[in-house]
Amino acid sequence: MIVKTPPLGWNSWNTFASNINEALIREMADFMVNEGYRDAGYEYLVIDDCWSLKQRGADGRLVPDPEKFPHGMKAVADYVHSKGLKFGMYSCAGVRTCAGYPGSYDHEFVDAQTFADWGVDFLKYDYCNFPSSGNCKARYLTMSMALKATGREILFSACNWASRSPASGCVRSVRTCTAPPAISSTTSAPSPTSPSPSWTSCACPAPTASTTWTC
Repeated sequence: MIVKTPPLGWNSWNTFASNINEALIREMADFMVNEGYRDAGYEYLVIDDCWSLKQRGADGRLVPDPEKFPHGMKAVADYVHSKGLKFGMYSCAGVRTCAGYPGSYDHEFVDAQTFADWGVDFLKYDYCNFPSSGNCKARYLTMSMALKATGREILFSACNWASRSPASGCVRSVRTCTAPPAISSTTSAPSPTSPSPSWTSCACPAPTASTTWTC
């Protein structure tokens, strides 16, 4: 999937961290539409870490936490789509996510298909708990191929903590701990017809700002 402009939207982590649930996501979808964010170009609603159970199911698939998401992720995605928005989810290249939930290491193809089955349009792919013996770039390429193999267009957004460089040639959006040259961070809403969309800053473990940008 090729995107010509930065993907704009809302991510649950900075405000709610692990305190997410189905009702909250529905409320945020309503808010993005009612307050004009969707029409201003903010089309992605992305659930971050802590949405799943701590263990995979017997079939090897990720399992949404039934207390947080009692109707499952497909129902959540359907609601987000009904509002004219795109639905995003979170996983990690490591064996565990940053919050200790199951990561996609060695499960790339089954996880990609799971996300596609649920109707996911955007995958934020983090970089915590990655094995020291692992091949970082190979794993990002594996998830890239897995997403393509589903037949569904899913925007692949990768986090890179600057210790390695997995992103070149295999992802369409990168989250780094330093902003690219000549790109400033802002929270102002862009005009739908503006040739230069605004950029949204996001959290980073380093003291510098981070920016989501397209390759």
